Amino acid sequence: MSVAGHGGPVVGWMDSPAFDRHETYVGHPESPARLTAIRARLDQTGLSRRLHSATPNPIDRGLLERVHSRDYIARIEALSAAGGGQLDEDTAVGRDTLQAARLASGAVADAVDRVLRGTWTRAFCSVRPPGHHASRNRGMGFCIFNNVAIGAAAALERPAVQRVAVLDWDAHHGNGTQDIFGRDERVFYGSWHQFPFYPYTGAPSENSTGPGRGTVVNCPMPAGSGDRELAAAWSEQIEPALTTFHADVLFISAGFDADRRDPLTTLNVTTAGFRDLSTSVVAWADRYCNGRIVSVLEGGYHLVALAEDVEAHVRALLHMEEGRDDLAGTI
Repeated sequence: MSVAGHGGPVVGWMDSPAFDRHETYVGHPESPARLTAIRARLDQTGLSRRLHSATPNPIDRGLLERVHSRDYIARIEALSAAGGGQLDEDTAVGRDTLQAARLASGAVADAVDRVLRGTWTRAFCSVRPPGHHASRNRGMGFCIFNNVAIGAAAALERPAVQRVAVLDWDAHHGNGTQDIFGRDERVFYGSWHQFPFYPYTGAPSENSTGPGRGTVVNCPMPAGSGDRELAAAWSEQIEPALTTFHADVLFISAGFDADRRDPLTTLNVTTAGFRDLSTSVVAWADRYCNGRIVSVLEGGYHLVALAEDVEAHVRALLHMEEGRDDLAGTI
């Protein structure tokens, strides 16, 4: 399906003002300003006019319980109802966190539905709170519910979907996603991340076990790694394994905190590096899974860098070249 008058892919955008009501604390890097910066950039560049926006629905309780335990969900509900509290020193729950987290996960599940029905070719979900550190029984690392894992679980409920893949390029290893799916032969997980670094998982020796053995590829990188190392990990390790896996839909844990400007990490990726990787991943999806991608925002804490990196990523999802004016005459 293409955008009228352009012949390109239909790319959906999931966002909600409710995400801004998730409260952390003053000075916390995971703040509503992150989404404000993304929205402003997509508006200023005109890219928001190329995206098909939709209002998310709260995640279905049954689907949420496929990924997280009832006890853990009840803990988040109780903390929100009490006005807030801390899951750990970095991970805050506010009065409106439950609503925001349920909408964030619901946004990804809604995007999955639209992509699998063919309404959208692919989707970008600019959600918060982020999710890839959240395991079945624990929230950590700013994460409440594991949005990308919930999206993957939603996809696997469809009879036409036999396998899904998650590509995680956040600077921090997605320990929650790996833990949730590490024994599931239907899910491939490939991660490029700084190591040793929080959450101190993601060593090369970590692999899936049991029926899912061989479906986890970790590419840990030392401080200072940048565009060249990111591209090499994709082309030499993740892409070959992913190509033999035969995924029906590709998920991206799209963290942009590996940017060289990010205050929380010491990697050296540039906006051009994220653009090139995004372009390569989109080309892979076009070749192997009918272009189906659901991209989910994770980290990224330098506001200018985050906005620029997301712009480059969205341009790749739209098949738009950097700097090219494809917006003339659009509304």
